[in-house]
Amino acid sequence: MSSSILALSEGENHTLALTSNKHVLAVGQNSNFELGMGNVNYSEKPLLVPLLNDIIAIAAGPNNSMALSKKGEVFGWGNNQYGQTGKKGAAIPCPTPIQGLPPIKQIVAGSSATLALSDTGELWIWGLSGLTKTISAAQLVPMPEKIIGISGSRVQFVVLTQKGQLFTFKTYPYEQNFPPKLIPFQEKIVAHVDIVGVHFALDQKDNLHGWLEEKNIDFFNNEFNFQLTPHIKAISPTSTGILMKSSQNQIFYWTSDYPPSIRNIYLTADLEKILFHPSSRPSPEPEKAETLLRSLFSSQIAL
Repeated sequence: MSSSILALSEGENHTLALTSNKHVLAVGQNSNFELGMGNVNYSEKPLLVPLLNDIIAIAAGPNNSMALSKKGEVFGWGNNQYGQTGKKGAAIPCPTPIQGLPPIKQIVAGSSATLALSDTGELWIWGLSGLTKTISAAQLVPMPEKIIGISGSRVQFVVLTQKGQLFTFKTYPYEQNFPPKLIPFQEKIVAHVDIVGVHFALDQKDNLHGWLEEKNIDFFNNEFNFQLTPHIKAISPTSTGILMKSSQNQIFYWTSDYPPSIRNIYLTADLEKILFHPSSRPSPEPEKAETLLRSLFSSQIAL
């Protein structure tokens, strides 16, 4: 039975793919067992990761991999230097369930820790991060209110609460900041997404804010005059960028240059600019362009 790709998650040198039949594929470097095959053989072709069924979400860390099942179980494999894969040992060769967790509905892989959101709105973390001074097993993070969403990357975790507040803390252990820091927005935040070091937050009045991960808050409207669409109604991440839907039902797409910028926004009708916009790096190869388009338009449906 054939299947399609529902989601992609990229590590430093490996990629995970979630299929429509709820399996996981892995491809790329494998020196830390990040492909989950029980060996360290590099693969140029996607491999079916064993021991995983009914998977609904994936998250690739730099050199480790995580998967979430329909039942709310979390599985980890790959590099485990800081306990980010959830078990004892330097590396986990194959997918292994993480013990001590309630049913989970969302996962985020950081540089040396993993964040998880439970069905009841609790925040859980394991590994080594800005919240944990030492390597830790799965533990509950005290928060002032119920959590409704989590996101993040290798540098920064972001947590969205039921009352529309955003909290943040570092994913690596070199800067301790417990409890998580509140980001001071004037309006209630209804959505947050991030990719490659750039964050976007949408508030209840349809204002879009953006900031770079390595800097303090930089409000989006002060950085970029969004003339084509005064009101953004929804934002959604893809594996390679961020989609934005306006009140006029226009779909905009943000994609990053290096160094990261919050200015690279295009109408999705302008595919040539989306795929091959001028930048300081080479244009994507045709295979990556095809992946981008598939990811882009599947996410448009979700919006």
